[in-house]
Amino acid sequence: MLDYDLAPGLFRWPTLRRITWTGSAGPATMTLSLSHQKTLASRLLGGFSMGILTGEVSYGGRLIPMYGLAELIV
Repeated sequence: MLDYDLAPGLFRWPTLRRITWTGSAGPATMTLSLSHQKTLASRLLGGFSMGILTGEVSYGGRLIPMYGLAELIV
């Protein structure tokens, strides 16, 4: 986790994540950031929210933009 937002309880919502792996075309990196979040439940030790993700994948010399939905359960 590269960045986070504080939550009403004792936990943090992830807002920026970077994932790396090695595939058949070489090393790859995926960077995702939470561009919008709607908290549906928040407790002292965890919570549930939905979010919109934007980011990019760098793989095999190509830069591929991405976006999607995420379910955050902490």
